[in-house]
Amino acid sequence: MKTLLCLVLCLSIAAMMTVVRAGDPQSLGDKQPPKLLQKVNPVYPVEAQQARIQGSVILEALINEKGDVVEVKAKTEKETDKAKVTEPPDPRLVSAAIDAVKQWKYEPYRDASGKVQPVRFSVTINFKLK
Repeated sequence: MKTLLCLVLCLSIAAMMTVVRAGDPQSLGDKQPPKLLQKVNPVYPVEAQQARIQGSVILEALINEKGDVVEVKAKTEKETDKAKVTEPPDPRLVSAAIDAVKQWKYEPYRDASGKVQPVRFSVTINFKLK
């Protein structure tokens, strides 16, 4: 009985913490992303250039309260507008795009009340041969 009561109590506390977590990042969706302060251009992989591979890579970036990029991942076709993504991007382009965006710096995001908070948003990197 004691074990069951402890289990129920622990689950209740975990559920409350999930609902009340204040530091969860907001997702901007179609809203304007924060102002980019420092950009590092991606390095076009030599192998991709030689294979004449080009295209767009759509990433999801998470910045913290300081404007530092703390997480970057490629968005899947299901997570993007299918009109923009017709086929999966080459993994070499994805890797180069992620490496570059990890080095970017943004102005901290402020919500409607002016409070600085972490935020998620999309970034598109285009690779085009000259």
